[in-house]
Amino acid sequence: MTTNRAEVARRSWHRHVAVAVALGLIFCVGILPVGLDLAQPHGLYGLTEYGDGVYFAAALRLIAGVFAYKDFVLVQPPGVTVVHAPFAVLSDLIGGRHALGAARIFTAIVAGANAALVGYQIFPTPRSPRDSEVI
Repeated sequence: MTTNRAEVARRSWHRHVAVAVALGLIFCVGILPVGLDLAQPHGLYGLTEYGDGVYFAAALRLIAGVFAYKDFVLVQPPGVTVVHAPFAVLSDLIGGRHALGAARIFTAIVAGANAALVGYQIFPTPRSPRDSEVI
């Protein structure tokens, strides 16, 4: 049985498209719970939970030169404070309310990206036409 290079490339392209579509769907499913929460009345700008306000306040203090664990108590890991720091800087331009809303939207995008990355690790990686043998 002979397979030419064009056929192998076409099959590989179809696999890449199928994986991309599947990862897009996984991203949408991953973003859905957070997106639905943000779509509620007062979901984006209101008081919905405790954590995001604490993280945002810690980020505001970080850009002011006050460090967690040294100058004030923060029981959560510091990574989310560093991630929210650009939004804390943005709060000087657009206000704290809108900057916190942008940070919440960014958090939803990160949740979807995490789901897509897990899906990418689960799916077998499509082989490129160069890796395929032409018989």
